[in-house]
Amino acid sequence: MAVVCVAGFLTHSLKAQGPVVTASATSLNFSWVAGANLPASKNVSVRASSGTPAYTAITPAPDQWLIAEPDSGVLPATLVVQVNPSTLPPGIYNSSVTITVGGAVPLVIAVTLTVTSASGAVVVAPSTVTLTSPGTLTGTFTVTAGALAATFTATTTSSWLSISTPAGGLLPAQSQTVTVTANPAALNPSATAYAAQVTVATTTNGVSKTTTVTINLTVNPVTPVVSSIWPLQVPAGSAATEVTIRGANFYSGTTVAAAGLAAPLKTTIAGADALLTTIPAALLAAPGLVTLTVSNPAPGGPAAPVTVIVGNVSVISGITNSASYALGATSPGEIIAIFGQNIGPTPPVQLTVAAGFAQTSLGGLSVTIDGQAAPIVYASSTQVSVQVPYTAQLGTSAQGTARALVLTYGTATPAAVNIDIVSAAPGIFALNASGSGPALVLDYNAVTAAYSITSATNPANIGDTITFFATGEGDYASAEYPVETGFMVPLTPPVNTGVYPMLNPLPTVTIGGSVATVNYAGPIPGCMLGLLQINAVIPVTAPTGTTVPIVLTIGGVQTQANVTMAIK
Repeated sequence: MAVVCVAGFLTHSLKAQGPVVTASATSLNFSWVAGANLPASKNVSVRASSGTPAYTAITPAPDQWLIAEPDSGVLPATLVVQVNPSTLPPGIYNSSVTITVGGAVPLVIAVTLTVTSASGAVVVAPSTVTLTSPGTLTGTFTVTAGALAATFTATTTSSWLSISTPAGGLLPAQSQTVTVTANPAALNPSATAYAAQVTVATTTNGVSKTTTVTINLTVNPVTPVVSSIWPLQVPAGSAATEVTIRGANFYSGTTVAAAGLAAPLKTTIAGADALLTTIPAALLAAPGLVTLTVSNPAPGGPAAPVTVIVGNVSVISGITNSASYALGATSPGEIIAIFGQNIGPTPPVQLTVAAGFAQTSLGGLSVTIDGQAAPIVYASSTQVSVQVPYTAQLGTSAQGTARALVLTYGTATPAAVNIDIVSAAPGIFALNASGSGPALVLDYNAVTAAYSITSATNPANIGDTITFFATGEGDYASAEYPVETGFMVPLTPPVNTGVYPMLNPLPTVTIGGSVATVNYAGPIPGCMLGLLQINAVIPVTAPTGTTVPIVLTIGGVQTQANVTMAIK
């Protein structure tokens, strides 16, 4: 009963809202051929079910091509509906006229306008699309059929432009939007826009036509990025010096300015990520800092400034295992490579032996690690190789016990850094001394009793005994050689044992993932203790090829994963 009452109440309420508005037509269709006279207007009679109520006729604001007059008055009335499609491209346009009477449900008259080209040919518009980088990298144009169905293809020869819809079919007066996208990665910024052409080939009723759409791309400079500068230091009193700046977003318009100079520095762009610039001698005359700022024209602007030290200071930029060139922890006895500026003599000096030990002072250079003098293997102005003393204590930065490395060269201000020292940090020596690629492997020929270096053209055989070399094995020979640091291993083994001391337990060697038998892992006669020789037998399960991985494991620590050998 309640439902019936509610329904009755709603029915009564709706009836009380106002009259019902009706029209002689609830939809209107107009068609226009571009360039012809405008379509004739159409009359629509509108009345109310009772009374003479006031009305308004509303058309959507965006559809300025649609007119309904008079747009207000009292019913009954005759509305004159007309369209003005001038400048509209071919296509189908849908709109409406809404008749509103107070208290009544609005009456909507649908209006459809079909615009076709005079010839019936396909229309491509606009003829020019403008893109900007950074900013708008995508744009569109439309392909619209005339009075007949059509097909089209859109192509470009531009390397920096792609097309989303390269082909399609169109019904009469149907439009297809084609999106073009620019990729400016390989383009230098330029005040003049880059231009690309999109060729639109259309076919209508067997008749072919081509239209060209021009895509203009303006590439604006962005802010450059500076990641490093080389060298970090230039000696005071130097002549004009060229420095290398690395980063991103460099191009022909990039400039480098030095604080204190009005004119930009002489600069050569090596690529988008590197440039060379010359610091004049006047800025290098006295100790201090030279501040350089890399800039691009607006809207790019300047990068964060960088500085070059002018003076007599030793600078350490990195420390690696001398075999693997891997950054990270070192071990007692390991030969390490220190890289930097003004850290050693020019020309370079080599290891010097006195009384059976490598010397700890060469060419005005000395290095201490954990307070212990480090034997020097090689020294130049940019690279110094030394041995981590066996007496240096273990310690890491994670534990707050990292050990100090102090490099002192001549009268330069010493350079000091902290390094981690662990029990083992092995690395294998590569054939090209780069830390990767083919390992330095000697293959033993049992017939000739001779060794030869393996290579892609001289591979080892399954079952052969090979010899390779490493450093970073840690401390293992103290019983046979009580003073280890800098000790040059004699050409004959210790008299008391008759054999050279070996790692105990022996390390693990895998070749191509297969475990090899290790016959020897100990010092190299005639070399510094801390350089390790490993003799191993290539297992029968090892794979063949020119890049078979070889891995040495000591104390659970593996060597670098990118060294290989050739096996046939």
